[in-house]
Amino acid sequence: MTAGEFRDIDRDLLADYVGGALEGTPEHARVAQLIRDNPAWAEAYQALVAATQTVRAELAAWGAQAEPMPPDVAEQLTTVLSAAGAAGPIPAEGAGEQRIPAARTPREQTDARSPAPAVLRRSGARRKRRWTRWGIPATIAAGVAALAAFGVAQFMADRGDTTVAAPESAAPEHATTSATGPARVTTSGSDYTPATLPRVAALAAPNDSPQPIASDTELTNVTPWAELKPLTDPAALAECLDEVTKEHAHGPIQVELVDFAAFEGEPALVVFFTTPTGERWAWVAGANCGRRGADTRYVTRVG
Repeated sequence: MTAGEFRDIDRDLLADYVGGALEGTPEHARVAQLIRDNPAWAEAYQALVAATQTVRAELAAWGAQAEPMPPDVAEQLTTVLSAAGAAGPIPAEGAGEQRIPAARTPREQTDARSPAPAVLRRSGARRKRRWTRWGIPATIAAGVAALAAFGVAQFMADRGDTTVAAPESAAPEHATTSATGPARVTTSGSDYTPATLPRVAALAAPNDSPQPIASDTELTNVTPWAELKPLTDPAALAECLDEVTKEHAHGPIQVELVDFAAFEGEPALVVFFTTPTGERWAWVAGANCGRRGADTRYVTRVG
């Protein structure tokens, strides 16, 4: 489909229909009828579906192999992930999702005896995004990008990511928690939502081969945020992961993926990790992570 073709077709509406965004709305039935009764709409529909499948296949192949991370960056990240410290006490298992009031700091929420609230969100305006023209290929591209290996070094140059394994080294004496590797560090630029985190977590699990994220994940690509750039410093990232471990309060964490991205339109560091009991969690931290506790925006158990 080119800009000159199907000029009488509402391509935005058709893309929403193909991607499932119109499910449960009156427009869904209206577009379905147009596809059945109008040859131009039917032809445009078939062309868009075919193009979407082609893009999905090509992007899946493109993201199937990670570009190696520069050795100096890998060495720094290895040091970061091994330096968080020794394990702390493991409290009783809590609820999968938590909510903290915006007026309280993350450090005030670490008491494992307090009731586990429902969902942790940060108050404030949420950016509503409508799919742009050719929304489905863009969504698939964003999904692949979430796991397609863009390293922290991409803030400075177009480099890739890799798995970083932490060496067996002694933890600092002052540390009370531990965040250990192996881990992948990416700058995908994806805009996560509560619905997309579990699906991305399934693909970020260790030993899983990269796969494209299904089109209904509704991931949107955004530009890497300047606010997150301080966290590319190894010491700053180490402090952030240490604060996440402290606030989680379930003992040492095994970091699987650290993604410099966004959450509901706001800059965020998205961390996927595993606890000693085998639980898998997704933790969304703001740009002040490490400087103001974990700067927690959202937490959910994903496995």
